[in-house]
Amino acid sequence: MAKIAFGLMLVLVVLSAGALLAMARRVRRRGGCGRKAGAVLRSVLPVVLGLGGWFAGVLVVLTTMPSVPLDDEVLAALSVGAPIGLGVYFAWVRRAWSAGVKATGLAAAMSGALVGAWLGFDSTEGLAALLTAIVGAAAGANLVLLVLDIGWDRRARDRFADTGVDAALQARPTTG
Repeated sequence: MAKIAFGLMLVLVVLSAGALLAMARRVRRRGGCGRKAGAVLRSVLPVVLGLGGWFAGVLVVLTTMPSVPLDDEVLAALSVGAPIGLGVYFAWVRRAWSAGVKATGLAAAMSGALVGAWLGFDSTEGLAALLTAIVGAAAGANLVLLVLDIGWDRRARDRFADTGVDAALQARPTTG
């Protein structure tokens, strides 16, 4: 029975790592995810990423720090929040955006996911705490990126990298 549980844990860890690598590769090669795929990835994939991240954290803690309890809030917040923050960021980001916008988005998604996972984990006890940590991390990361997008759109800030020709066309006054 323990071998089966360990095997399932490893499968979810590998699946989570593979999903994050595939999303990073898609952003690099194709420029990002579409609207529908991004919405699905930002809402459904965090469950897999959160469980896989928590299992990875548990395996690391069991092998290196056996005195740390498995229901430790720091373990849960870091191991659940980090992969969910990265996953939500990769589903949101576009290759054409400037480096500053990408860095701000990454910091926002990671901080929102970590705070959401911590608050979600502290809201209840037992196995439900892990599930609320996953939901909290996904909600926190998505909420922070949504607020960031709304703020940028309100200020009509250009998120795209300066390409020279496009900047000159945008700076040129229109006639008529």
